[in-house]
Amino acid sequence: MTNLLRELKKLVDEKNIFVLDKDKTYASFDKSSLSPSLPFLVVKPSTVTELIKVATCCFNQKKPVVIRAFGTGKSGGAIAKSDAVVIDITALNRISINKDDLVAEVEPGVILNTFQEEVKKLGLFYPPDPASFQWCSIGGNVAENAAGPSTIKYGTTKDYLLGGQMLLSSGELIDFGKNCPKGVTGYDLASLLCGSEGTLAIFTKLRLRLLPLPKSFCLVECFFADENQALGAVNVLLNRGHRPKTLEFIDHNSLLALYKFLGQKLLKKYKASLIIECDARSEERRVGKEC
Repeated sequence: MTNLLRELKKLVDEKNIFVLDKDKTYASFDKSSLSPSLPFLVVKPSTVTELIKVATCCFNQKKPVVIRAFGTGKSGGAIAKSDAVVIDITALNRISINKDDLVAEVEPGVILNTFQEEVKKLGLFYPPDPASFQWCSIGGNVAENAAGPSTIKYGTTKDYLLGGQMLLSSGELIDFGKNCPKGVTGYDLASLLCGSEGTLAIFTKLRLRLLPLPKSFCLVECFFADENQALGAVNVLLNRGHRPKTLEFIDHNSLLALYKFLGQKLLKKYKASLIIECDARSEERRVGKEC
């Protein structure tokens, strides 16, 4: 172990290597229900090049490696055993956007909300919207195939991962996937890797598909006398060919909980509700017709 630490100090700044319990406690847990576990040490590379060197060093010395960003996952994927090295990728946050091709290349530590705001400035749109979008990393999104309320219309992270670059445990650095949305030849490694929860490779770069930003939005909440009536309304909506951006069902118990918190009598009066959000590609089109 001493030899590993000595080698790592040659690869990254010593201030980015954490060996004391108080310094690596943050890396012992995530948002899952698993018990915290302190790793052997934590390394925080500043560049993708450092990430590759650190991981390769650990591979060569047969040490387990766990990749970690902001610890928002609920599957326990960021928790390491006591003999493992945690590589903290939160500093790997570079973004490159090609507006003409509707493609972006990002490092795995980029925060999803930061990325969404950057593409929005260019009139573009990246749809995946897990609940933790303000803090989660895109690398983690790809590892978990993250989804959110917009899945009903726009799909999951897998639908926007074109390709990227990955590091295998053999030390091989491999480009995978494609450079544009249309690409049907060869093995679909992007789909295989998306949702693999870090068991197959380490992401060093990710290439993502973008969409034009919708021009119009509409949000409505509908209340119902009973839950079956609300669920029946969902069937009617979808069977008529409508695809809202967001369609969320709130049951009676949830409405009562909201009533206790907010004190709004309307929430107590009804048994269920639907939150429906629609968007449209152009300002000329009526949003209601689009969704």
